[in-house]
Amino acid sequence: MLQRVERCRPLTPSTSHTLGQGGGQLHRRTRVAPGPREPPASLALGALVHLGVAMEQVPTLSRSQKARFWSKVSRDVDVCWLWTGTVNNTGYGRFWLTGRYWQAHRVAYTLACGPIADGLMVDHICRNRQCVKPAHLEAVSPRTNTLRGDSPTALNARKGVCVNGHVLAEENLVQPVSDTRRCLACHRARSREGNRRYRARRKAARGSAGL
Repeated sequence: MLQRVERCRPLTPSTSHTLGQGGGQLHRRTRVAPGPREPPASLALGALVHLGVAMEQVPTLSRSQKARFWSKVSRDVDVCWLWTGTVNNTGYGRFWLTGRYWQAHRVAYTLACGPIADGLMVDHICRNRQCVKPAHLEAVSPRTNTLRGDSPTALNARKGVCVNGHVLAEENLVQPVSDTRRCLACHRARSREGNRRYRARRKAARGSAGL
């Protein structure tokens, strides 16, 4: 299944001081405070809406607000641009604007690359949650964002063999009803064992009845 991915253009020191001069808007991913707890990254967009977590658009930043935002960034050409402001309890930077917090990496992506497309999340290619360097950010689908992480879902998706050592190749997968992967060899072994136990119980029951 194809995944939607939008890569931001790389930036140079000559352009880093004039980021977002034209303003821009972005969709809010999570509400930090006040509001509900941040949901797991594995939740799809529909689940986010169901939980009441608004993906609102950030108002256009003024020149002074943009300057305040970038003043909280430690920039280096060759490595991550680290957010030096406050961070939430999961390690993501947050920026105070119009009476609420917004995720710093989403603000940075929007200022540099424009609005984030509906239904996409901003993923850290560098795996550093405090990084706000636009070249290290990419707008991807919730599924892609989850599979790139270190959650149990992502770790299982990257496994090459099952717990019994069978290769999880296409020909050895049970036809899924979802996006999960199930080992066909193990499934058949469990079915055979279940049938064997069923026949043993039937045989024992007939013996008890004197049949």
